[in-house]
Amino acid sequence: MNESSLRERLLEAEPMSAPLREQYEKELQTMLTQTLTPMKRAAYYAASAFTALQFVLFTCVAVMAPAELPMLARLSFIGGALACAVWTFYGFRVARRGTMNLKRDPDVLVGIVWGVVVLVTTVSLMLGMGMQDAAQGGRMILSALVFLVMGGLFMTQRMIERSELKVREKLLELELRVAELDRRGEN
Repeated sequence: MNESSLRERLLEAEPMSAPLREQYEKELQTMLTQTLTPMKRAAYYAASAFTALQFVLFTCVAVMAPAELPMLARLSFIGGALACAVWTFYGFRVARRGTMNLKRDPDVLVGIVWGVVVLVTTVSLMLGMGMQDAAQGGRMILSALVFLVMGGLFMTQRMIERSELKVREKLLELELRVAELDRRGEN
């Protein structure tokens, strides 16, 4: 018998009572909410301030770049500025709140990073393929692919963390159901 069918049969065998559902929701909320330490909070403020500066820098470069700058490169600076603005807003929000929702907040932040990685990689590939000097274009493409692999590692790490959270959530539910069944058996 596989483990998932056993779990499903156990869960279907006994509906969750109101007190058990309340306890489950309370413990789940505790498990999914991380209070930021003063150091982590300061790090979020610092990272948000840094991305605010990057927003200003990317916007200035996009606006004041020489006319010879390819439009694709200019658009990538605009995309980077938008990503910095979103990260700045969200990072300040997490820092001000002082807590992190482990199910939602890391997904948003890693999603922003992944979006930037894909944008920069795509632009680099397109610009690299259009260069007159093939060696320089090849270096640009290789650098973009290394950047993509690093971004992929962030995504992989987040997927592992999300899987761990799902497992912990299901284990909590099973633990509470078994405890309730045990209490009922004692009565």
